[in-house]
Amino acid sequence: MDYIARWDMAGESTDETGSYDITRYGGAVQNSDHVYYNGNNGYGQCARLAFNDNQFTIVIKFNLPTIDSDGTWIANSRSSASGSGNEWDIAVYPPSYGNAILMSASNTSGVGYIAEGPTLSTGVDYVFAFVLTGTNIEIYDSGVLVGSAAFSGLMNTGSAHTQFAKRGWSSVASTSCGEMDQSRGVAYDRALTSGEIVAVTEKIKNGW
Repeated sequence: MDYIARWDMAGESTDETGSYDITRYGGAVQNSDHVYYNGNNGYGQCARLAFNDNQFTIVIKFNLPTIDSDGTWIANSRSSASGSGNEWDIAVYPPSYGNAILMSASNTSGVGYIAEGPTLSTGVDYVFAFVLTGTNIEIYDSGVLVGSAAFSGLMNTGSAHTQFAKRGWSSVASTSCGEMDQSRGVAYDRALTSGEIVAVTEKIKNGW
């Protein structure tokens, strides 16, 4: 399929297309089928995912050994807290707010939109798809739509990079990264159909 990035995590965190290899920092450990981020100074970073058409889909398999008291950041292209560098992020609310998964995207007028999904538990393998259709933000759990919100305008495209297990605009010393096992993932510069999401979810679960 026409993905722009695919990470199999089979002993390495390289992108099958060669454009978005994930560099590991701090306490990020490569295992045979996933990268472990320690929730302290471990995170991953690649070149900014080129989501330029006001649509995108990212499907990722992950497991949260813990959920941080400040929330867990799964992935983002958000190299600034506001402005053009604030594109999108995927995170989990802290326990005090219910541990729900969320996806947010900001437009060029500085307005942010958030879709919320189900409450997550620790120690569970999840495969979620996160979609921006141009007019909606959608969250799918194992191919089933579990959260959505309207989106208006054009998404920002000024982030410097895409990061995993780290709040994008903060230094490692001042951010809560979030403990996470990151397994297979794939990214598209378009909104997949529901049928495509089901098919890709199975590939992420079982391998390409």
